[in-house]
Amino acid sequence: DLVYGEYRARCPAGSPALAAELLQRFPHLETQLGAQFEFLELLRESEAELPGGGAGTSTARDLAFLGTVAPSPAVSSAALAPLPFEDYRLEQRLGEGAMGQVFRATQLSLNRLVAVKLLGSQGQRSPQLVDRFLREARAVAALRHPNIVQVYGVGRGHENGYFIVMDLVDGGDLQRRLADGPLPVAEAAKIGIEVARALDHAHARGVVHRDLKPSNVMLETDGRVIVTDFGLAKSLAGPDAAMSSPGDMIGTPQYMAPEQADPHWGDVGPRADVYGLGGLLFALLTGQPPVTGSTRIEVLCKVASSGETPAVRKLRPEVPASLEAICSKCLRKHSAERYASAREVEDALRACLDGVGCPPSQVSPIGHRRERRVWRRRPAQWLVVGVVVLHSEGGDRQRS
Repeated sequence: DLVYGEYRARCPAGSPALAAELLQRFPHLETQLGAQFEFLELLRESEAELPGGGAGTSTARDLAFLGTVAPSPAVSSAALAPLPFEDYRLEQRLGEGAMGQVFRATQLSLNRLVAVKLLGSQGQRSPQLVDRFLREARAVAALRHPNIVQVYGVGRGHENGYFIVMDLVDGGDLQRRLADGPLPVAEAAKIGIEVARALDHAHARGVVHRDLKPSNVMLETDGRVIVTDFGLAKSLAGPDAAMSSPGDMIGTPQYMAPEQADPHWGDVGPRADVYGLGGLLFALLTGQPPVTGSTRIEVLCKVASSGETPAVRKLRPEVPASLEAICSKCLRKHSAERYASAREVEDALRACLDGVGCPPSQVSPIGHRRERRVWRRRPAQWLVVGVVVLHSEGGDRQRS
């Protein structure tokens, strides 16, 4: 870092002669410096293509390209993390995500509040986890949606390892809300709609979240829903598509789609997030995850088995049958039986929220059969009630 700092200080626009001089002086740093020089040249070429672009680059310009320029395979992870850790003052630990701890912090140079996510010490020792951590920054930086957390950049400290700087969501997550019990039905449906919109945006850009659960969904103080923690996200195209091996088990067991627990159920794609969305709705409506167990192994066995998830209305009878049908279809074991997209889930939830009910094409066959059985029972039930009422009235008349 000190040698590269000398290079930028002596010649901000870059110089092949100076680069050769430094490589000669520090031959043991050839790999690291070569990657940084290459990355700087990549930024400079990209900047020249912009209106008003020039030969020099500033830190702000470097960060602007960080989320849009495809990194060269030869570029090291260190070259992709230029933010200085000294610019951030950590103030409060907010929580822990899939890839590290999240802190409330102040960015000193801009005097603004941000969220800083630090890669854990165990992850710092694993090149694969470092790549996943930086992939999260790239994946989220490519997304621009009001219901998805915004990433400002990535950096690396000498002792604190890699970190991601994100927008600070000034509110709690849904897991904390569930500590007070299930949410009102209408509020749960509205949250589901906003999460579905965020997922649809991510899927359209080739990003699958893979770890949707209440603790990864935040609520702003104004009520806006923010999807966070893309640490286990999967890219459907490009070099990141192969970041995880086919046999890797990625996600949180209680909310994990069967194909994430056992590859025999199929490939992991957008419909895995549809399952996660169904699990989120299930938790918001019932106060518990769709799959439970006393041990992790027991939960994983249930996820990978062919057994269906319990019906929502068995745990909370006042939930509308149409909303239960949406959860049931999202949580189908076979991905082909779920909704084809998050947009379809959003449309179904809007219909239910508007009081129209689910369109016939969006209600699962089990849901239809359940509704028909209920309606077949009701005439007999009302007949019994009517006989009891008439008998009671007749008895009252006799006594009077």
